[in-house]
Amino acid sequence: MQLKNRLLRKATLIATGNKKIRNLIERSQISMDFPAHLFIEPTNICNLKCRMCPQAEPSDVKRGLMDFPIFKKVIDESVTHGRRMSIFFHKDGEPLIHPQLFDMISYATEKKASYRTHLSTNAQILDEEKSEKLVLSGIDSVIINIDASKEDTYRLIKGKNGLSEVEKNVKYLIKQRNKSGKAKPMIRVKIISVEENRDEIPDFRRKWKSVADEVVVSSEFLWPGGKTDTADGTTSSIDRYPCISLWLSMVINWDGSVSACCIDYYHKELIGDIKKTTLEKIWRGAPLQKLRRGHLLGQYEKTGICFKCRGLWVRDTLGIDSEKWLITKMKAGGLWDE
Repeated sequence: MQLKNRLLRKATLIATGNKKIRNLIERSQISMDFPAHLFIEPTNICNLKCRMCPQAEPSDVKRGLMDFPIFKKVIDESVTHGRRMSIFFHKDGEPLIHPQLFDMISYATEKKASYRTHLSTNAQILDEEKSEKLVLSGIDSVIINIDASKEDTYRLIKGKNGLSEVEKNVKYLIKQRNKSGKAKPMIRVKIISVEENRDEIPDFRRKWKSVADEVVVSSEFLWPGGKTDTADGTTSSIDRYPCISLWLSMVINWDGSVSACCIDYYHKELIGDIKKTTLEKIWRGAPLQKLRRGHLLGQYEKTGICFKCRGLWVRDTLGIDSEKWLITKMKAGGLWDE
């Protein structure tokens, strides 16, 4: 059973790592009626202040925990609509802080609202009890943001000690997953490459490659509107293409407000409120259509935080002449006027 589960996880990694396969999957998921990916933020409260994250900055962003009825409404509408999505149980905070997180994951799993569920955590509070509940919840994928191989570097980046505890927590989660006889969750460990940890990346890979299912190394992201923003706030020196997120994903913030993108930490690009309307109406609503149109017409200076972003552009993600293809899809969905 253990060998079978390892092979299943390996096959998943190979498939998702193939660019052509990924392009085909993304194209097949785009719908003008309902999102394919849903980011649900259990909380925007975090127990760390990572130096590459807006959480490290003073701000007047209101913080709180998502009420379960808001979460339930999102899942129930998704089930009623009949669209099985990929659900991400994270955004700006540490999801394990929410006391009903495992109930949320289990509810989505039992309702068959998603074909794949994801969780991103710093694992600081991923104790043995939480690890056991996480495995039992039915979550498909867990990514653990560690960002260092040495304790001193960890403290420098994260703002507090805890690397040895985090490493112990991750290994216990893997042990519980294997003990359960299940192939999931897929467990990935991640390091964001920054000046402070760059020389530790080879050691990080060696430490985790035979322990976790995948080791992820990513570049630092420039958060629009924050201290990690670019100096002049533009991306005029590089080619711009429409962003795939506007046609694939929707973000439900902890308070029920809906953002156009998962990088909207400061809630500057709100397109609706799930407490007042439905996901489908927001997906087809005027605020999101205005953003999509701005991208397709190359009017990025009119697209708010998108103008400063270096994110997921569809020409690479879809692998086709994206602008023409997306306009055709929007026309067919009654969302494009000449």
